[in-house]
Amino acid sequence: MASLWIDVISPSEALFFNSLTRDLDGYDVTLTAAESAETTSLLELKGAKYRKFGSHPTTRGITRQFGVMSRSLECILGAPRFDVSLSFDNFYAILTSVARRRPTISIDDNDKTEKMNLQFSLRNSSFIILPEAFPKSKLTKLGMREDQLLEFPGYKEDIYLADFAPDPLFPGKVPFQHYVVLRPEALFASYVDENRSIVPDLAASLVKSGFKVVFLPRDEHEKALLKPSEDVFVPEKALSGLDLCWHADAVLTGSGTLAREAALLGVTAVSFFPGTMLAVDQDLVSRNKMYHSRDPASIVRHIMNQKQRRQSLSSVKEKSASIRSCLLSRLNWAIESCLDGGRS
Repeated sequence: MASLWIDVISPSEALFFNSLTRDLDGYDVTLTAAESAETTSLLELKGAKYRKFGSHPTTRGITRQFGVMSRSLECILGAPRFDVSLSFDNFYAILTSVARRRPTISIDDNDKTEKMNLQFSLRNSSFIILPEAFPKSKLTKLGMREDQLLEFPGYKEDIYLADFAPDPLFPGKVPFQHYVVLRPEALFASYVDENRSIVPDLAASLVKSGFKVVFLPRDEHEKALLKPSEDVFVPEKALSGLDLCWHADAVLTGSGTLAREAALLGVTAVSFFPGTMLAVDQDLVSRNKMYHSRDPASIVRHIMNQKQRRQSLSSVKEKSASIRSCLLSRLNWAIESCLDGGRS
């Protein structure tokens, strides 16, 4: 039986691959996960079988560089045996595949061509699987062949939305009946140039306008942006992001995943991503499913003027299941192509 190695380094990847692996029949799948934000906590929450494997830094500068180097070496030396690796544009998995002379398949929805991972993926991935909103021309101009780029409709968040069943006990895990979710910018990311978060000013504007806030920092540095209070709740352990979105009045994030989850559920979604938005988010903005701004006053006005458009959960899941089926078809074809190349 062919062996697949999947390495996970972020919370959204934890949900994505936990959903996908259940349908990867016929392969011996090993899932590893780095300690990073709520990544391992979410896998445990979902009951996923995985091996904890080092940590992925959420800082900038020399500390991050040493952290990446350390985990890279750990992966090259200690990753399980595999015939094909699969990751979400994961530097560690791709580097390990190169070192072991094994094919690798990368899934990606981040079209920031200046980021190191994307450049590295182009040179070393056998296939890259992309949402249709991703501008393929960016990759072909950088040397990727058309037949190496496989598209699927929708967004990566659709893949695990197909499994979503709201937890009836979830409302008791948040001290507010009505709230907005607030997630900071990933200022540590290589593709983000901004150094200052708008979270303190945005939270102050929200509270002044009468909103209760559920704040979701990734690490101790982000925790310092906002202190818990009678209006601000900071969970002590990972909560289901989809349940948070489903019950929220609005979801605001400086990254993308939470806003996309909310948008697909029909909940008011706001991105305050610094700089040019990713193509997948621009696509949602163009369809009036997401709002983008870095002005706290404009964000608060937008939320106050919105009427809930929450989608029928059954229709959301039906559409997402169709999208997941399409992605799995592309992925199985890519895996078999890699294996056939290794057999020939």
